[in-house]
Order: sequence, then C-alpha cells, then structure tokens
Amino acid sequence: MWFVSHIFAKPEDARDPRIDLYKKSDLRGLPPTIIINAATDPLRSDGDLLAAALRQAKLMTVYKLHPGTAHEFFGMDKVVPNASAAQKFAGEEHGKRLR
Repeated sequence: MWFVSHIFAKPEDARDPRIDLYKKSDLRGLPPTIIINAATDPLRSDGDLLAAALRQAKLMTVYKLHPGTAHEFFGMDKVVPNASAAQKFAGEEHGKRLR
C-alpha cells in the first residue's frame, strides 16, 4: 500500500484493468508477452499471476525466473551476473517475435 499511495492519486486507481491485468476477465487482444522475473522481488507474484492468466487465455507467453536475483537486477549487468543472461534472453525472445 505504501507504493500505491505514492503512485496513484487514490487507492482505487490501482484496480484499473490497465494496471491490474491478471485480474482482468478478458485478456483477448493482448500481444505476445515475455515476463522476466527476479527471484527475490516484491512484484514476483504479480509476474507469476500474469503469466498464469495469459496462459489460461491461450496467449503466447514466455516466462523466465532468474534465481539469485532481486528487484531491478535487469539493468545491473556490470555487478549481477544473471542480468547479462536476462538481457540476452530478452533480446533473443524479442528477435523471434520480430521475424
């Protein structure tokens, strides 16, 4: 709730279906999705739930969990070894979709 109070004008805004996708009943029309999760992250469960909802809706979903990582690891490739692997994975997966 601390984050919500600093991001949204009012708490109800966090339930907007454009924000709270995994609770949205109709996911049709969403694009192929690549979800890269850190193992230790307050948002990890959101990534897990979104991946499950997208798969249940039969949408193309690629999910990768990086062990030994924490929130915001993705851009820290100079100091977090798994960050380079995550960046490479993201680039390769995006490349597959653009062909």
